[in-house]
Amino acid sequence: MALALSHTYRYYRQSSVGSDGLALVTALDHPAKRFFKGHLLRPQCVSELLLGLSNVVRSRFFVPPAMLGRILLEADPVITCEDSGLRFEGFSSCCSCYARLDLDSPSLDGQLYDRGTTNVEFGASMRAALAGMRALDTVRLSIGMEGFEVSSSAQDVIERKVELPIRWVKGFCETGIYLSRMQLWLEVTLERSGAS
Repeated sequence: MALALSHTYRYYRQSSVGSDGLALVTALDHPAKRFFKGHLLRPQCVSELLLGLSNVVRSRFFVPPAMLGRILLEADPVITCEDSGLRFEGFSSCCSCYARLDLDSPSLDGQLYDRGTTNVEFGASMRAALAGMRALDTVRLSIGMEGFEVSSSAQDVIERKVELPIRWVKGFCETGIYLSRMQLWLEVTLERSGAS
């Protein structure tokens, strides 16, 4: 049986460092229910990247002999809303591979209501909606504590919040250490295309 955790962190302001030292903000309750609402400026490109992320979290690259009979299928990306944009990230089912997609401000047209994180399942309906997006589609996103909603002229899909596996919590702690040592090698700017 896989262990999972349902926990929500809420911060009323950012932590800071100043002449008085480090001012670390702890998790406190505050009323924000929605983190972000807006449009994708490059919907086809973003949908293809999100499908790639979903493929990673649906994959299992290592299967221990004791688990052959009950392989876990955890396709649950974690979505973080922050000042610099949106982050979608997750681990493969075996927790051996980490994938992340950062959408910065030029990729989005919307309003950040609050910083926050939610963990949702990308089920068959969400994957089908992402696969059907085209470059000229108008695609709206809404992200909040309760889940993730994608709306287009073709359909609306809502994915509700699910519990975060404890091994993912451990994995995120380790990933933060590795990512702090990384250096930028390449940055690609995608132009909005008129072709579908």
